[in-house]
Amino acid sequence: IRVAKNISTNTRSKDLLGNDYMTDFHILNKLIQSKSGNFNFKDRQYSFTFKEEMVVENIFYDRLQGFLIGSKQSLLDLSTQVVFGIDATFNVTQYRSLKLLTVVYQNIQTRKIVVGCVGFLPGSESTGNYSAFISALKNRISLLKGGEEAFPNLKYIVTDDSKAAHNGLKEHFGSNVKVVKCLWHKRINFETHLDKVGVDIMMKVMWDRNPLKARAWLEALKEYYHLALKAAHEAPFRKIYIAGLQAGNEKELRQN
Repeated sequence: IRVAKNISTNTRSKDLLGNDYMTDFHILNKLIQSKSGNFNFKDRQYSFTFKEEMVVENIFYDRLQGFLIGSKQSLLDLSTQVVFGIDATFNVTQYRSLKLLTVVYQNIQTRKIVVGCVGFLPGSESTGNYSAFISALKNRISLLKGGEEAFPNLKYIVTDDSKAAHNGLKEHFGSNVKVVKCLWHKRINFETHLDKVGVDIMMKVMWDRNPLKARAWLEALKEYYHLALKAAHEAPFRKIYIAGLQAGNEKELRQN
């Protein structure tokens, strides 16, 4: 990630801005081919060397080339997992022309989260480039295993529940694998969206000078929290909902 964040720095002129992806791709490709390099990160100089066992698989999507990168051992370990997580981010180069997909799993012995592989792809987050990435991942793992099934034990994939991730993963794994939403993303969505709705309604109650309208907004607020509490009984973070709604303040909600 540090490499990707800095490959754009001091490497382009203004006339290259219209072709950001190919510029970043060629720089990344050069780093991969040389298997070593130097870069600056937060005013410090770093150097790196890729291990000889590094696996690089080409990904082709929308007429552009991308990469799947991982070690042979990490890919083989990933193939044995019952559950793994996958997420996408765009903030990996100066001009955000590369999309980074990261696949992680938990090492059974150390209990630590391990990176199974990463993918650098063109374009915005879409079903198409998720599908292209998974296709390359399955093909490479199957090749490493001598033609065996890539993920024989896989039951769950944890995502941020984006439509692109859901559709792209379902396209390859079908109903045999459940795509589930990460708890951290659930909590963040609750804090930033659900609670905001209640606060917005409360502000209307406080500032509306028409008593009839204010009373109507108050009834809407009560109904809103009633529905939220009812939905919470089916949510994996039920205690967070209840503590926040009963306490009635944002600080208590966030602490819980």
